[in-house]
Amino acid sequence: MLLVVLFFTTIVTDMPKAVLGAIVVLIGIDLVDITGLRRIARRRRSEFVIAVVTVVVVCAVGIEQGIVLAIVVSILEVVRRQYQPNDFVLTVSDTGLETYRPATAGPHSEPGLIIFRYDAELLYATSNRFVDVVEGVIDHAPDPVRRLVLDAGSIDDIDYSAGIALGGLVDFLETRRITFAIIRADPWLLDTMRAYDLLDRIGTHRYDTLDDAIEAFRSDAAPTS
Repeated sequence: MLLVVLFFTTIVTDMPKAVLGAIVVLIGIDLVDITGLRRIARRRRSEFVIAVVTVVVVCAVGIEQGIVLAIVVSILEVVRRQYQPNDFVLTVSDTGLETYRPATAGPHSEPGLIIFRYDAELLYATSNRFVDVVEGVIDHAPDPVRRLVLDAGSIDDIDYSAGIALGGLVDFLETRRITFAIIRADPWLLDTMRAYDLLDRIGTHRYDTLDDAIEAFRSDAAPTS
C-alpha cells in the first residue's frame, strides 16, 4: 500500500478523502512498532512514556511538533536523572562479592569504614545533596567512622561549585578526624581535582581498586606491636 501511495499517485488522486485518510492511518499503524514499545515499557518506563507522548503529538498536531517535543522531553529526562542520581554504600564479602546498599542512615562497609559510590557527575545543582547524603551516612553509622572512601568510577567531571562543596566536605571530615580517600578516579578527574587544590588534601589515599582501598584501611587500623 505504501508503494502505491509513493509511486502510483495518479491512481489515488480521484479517491475520496475519507478513503485516502484511511490509507494514511493504515500506513501509520504499520509504522508503529508495537512490539518495540512493549519491550521499552517493560525495561524503561520513562522512555516508554516519552515514545507514547511523541506518537500522540505527531498524530494530533504534526510531525515537526512531535520531533521537537521528543527532543525537549528527552533532554528533561537526562536532567532529571542527573538531579536524582543513585548513591550507595559498598560492602565486600569474604569471597569478594560487592554489594550495593542504598546510602541511607545505618549502613557501613565495615566498622569504621564507609565506601560511598555516586553514579553521576558532581554539578552545582546536585553538590549540596551529595554532601548532605555523605554527612548523613557518617552521622548515622553504627560505629565511629575513621575513613570515607569515594568510589569515583561513575564520576567523570566536577564543576567549580561542586569542587567548592567537595572541599567543604573534606573540611567536615577533617574536623571529625576522618581520612578521605578516593578510588577508581580517571586521570581527567584527578587533574580536575588538582586544579581545585583537592588532590593534595587527599595525599596518598588514592587507589585503583576497591580491594586496595580496603586493604589499606585494614593495614592502618591494625594495632602496631
